[in-house]
Amino acid sequence: MPVFNEKDTDVLAAIAGELLLRERSVRQSPEAMELLFHRDFFEFNLGRRCDRRQAMDAHTSQEAPLEPEPMANISGLEGVRLSRDAVLLTYTSQDADGKRTRCSIWRMTPGGWRLFFRQATLIPG
Repeated sequence: MPVFNEKDTDVLAAIAGELLLRERSVRQSPEAMELLFHRDFFEFNLGRRCDRRQAMDAHTSQEAPLEPEPMANISGLEGVRLSRDAVLLTYTSQDADGKRTRCSIWRMTPGGWRLFFRQATLIPG
């Protein structure tokens, strides 16, 4: 069951952006990814730090794993407001290559909510 204030429209907007990033059509579109990633975005993935360009290239490449439906493999979704212009999301996902805990920070910009940071950690077993 999701844990967040359902009346906090900013948390809901961050969740909507996170779910968009899990859709095939968005992940295959550099233009769509460009609109969702903050200009200063970075992530930690498999022990590596990736900048915005590296992450976008990996997600839009043919080799990038494409997840099924946005909510089909998500559990424990939680959203917390960190400040007036930052939201933290955490959840667990089950993908073809394993189960991961995930966190992301979304920041408000003049153009709307953008993904600023993301980390995924593989759950052993």
